Amino acid sequence: MWSIGGTPREHSHGGEHEAGPPAAGAHAGKGPRGYCRGDVRLYDEVCDRLERDGDVDASDIEVTVKAGEVVLSGSVSDLEASRRAEEMAASCPGARGVRNHLRIAIPSGR
Repeated sequence: MWSIGGTPREHSHGGEHEAGPPAAGAHAGKGPRGYCRGDVRLYDEVCDRLERDGDVDASDIEVTVKAGEVVLSGSVSDLEASRRAEEMAASCPGARGVRNHLRIAIPSGR
């Protein structure tokens, strides 16, 4: 397990509960007052979603996060991929906004 600072951290098994999958119910998704997801966690979530998506080649996308705002820059193959990447970033918990600076790459044969 890695801490926010990027250093190894031991798993604790001393009776502490670890976060599991989100529970279903009327109050699922409601966090404590004032809680906001940290930029590092948000960055990881956006990158994970882009990596797992089979319709977006994210190899030329750069993701930055500051104060909950996600910025996507770089290039993608078409407008649909740009829109999909933006929607994925916007749907991540803690994303307060998304700036889409993605460019559409022109195929080299043109």
